[in-house]
Formats: sequence, C-alpha cells, structure tokens
Amino acid sequence: MTDSSICYYAYKMEIDDEEVTFVKGFPSNVSADTFFTEVAKKICFSDCEPLEIVEIKWYGRNVYYDGWRRGMYFGFSNMNGKCVWGGAFPEWDH
Repeated sequence: MTDSSICYYAYKMEIDDEEVTFVKGFPSNVSADTFFTEVAKKICFSDCEPLEIVEIKWYGRNVYYDGWRRGMYFGFSNMNGKCVWGGAFPEWDH
C-alpha cells in the first residue's frame, strides 16, 4: 500500500570510501515548487558535491528526472512520462 502523503528524495554519496544513502523528507503539505526546486538544485550542483539522486517520491508516487535542458530547465515526470513539474533556473548556470 502506498501512503499518498509521503514526499522525499534519496541520494547517495561516497564518504570515506563508503557509499552512504541519505533521505530528505518533507511535510505532507509541501508545495511542488518547494519540493522540486530543492531536488533540481541537488541535481544541478551534483558536480560540486558529488552525489546521485536514487529515488524521488512525490505524494506516494515515484517521479523521474527528465534530464537537463537548455536554459537550466529541469523537468520531472511520472512513470507514464507525463510532466509532473518543470522549472528553469538560469541563475544556477555554472
């Protein structure tokens, strides 16, 4: 059974030659902008703080990162390929 109020993302990093997984949870009333902006920022700057997002759960459902697009656009889709959220952050270009 899926809890439809669960929102989190999980990422893994190597610390002291060991792979460690972290989970960042959010309150059940988190907005899409707050949640996905944070996930997008983690992905964007993963070259500065090497990490890999391994799971994104948005209100109990798996969501997938669609990949970077021109203009620092980050999109996220559900398992059917339907866009759940997208945003552009040109100020993050580095």
